[in-house]
Amino acid sequence: MKELDPQTPTEQQLYNLSFHLDCAFAHLSEMHFPTLYKDPQTRQAYRSLQDSLADIHHDLAAIAGPR
Repeated sequence: MKELDPQTPTEQQLYNLSFHLDCAFAHLSEMHFPTLYKDPQTRQAYRSLQDSLADIHHDLAAIAGPR
């Protein structure tokens, strides 16, 4: 994927980013194994990653505007 120009994101670039973000959320939801939550450090890293992805999703929605 080409570098995204922060000044002029195209609709296709935003769609691609949104699609990849949705894939990342899907992969995260597949990680709900009991062993993941046994280690507090791993559990915290997982939650931090979820929060970061949610922030990215929110930022993309703001750039894309209403549909």
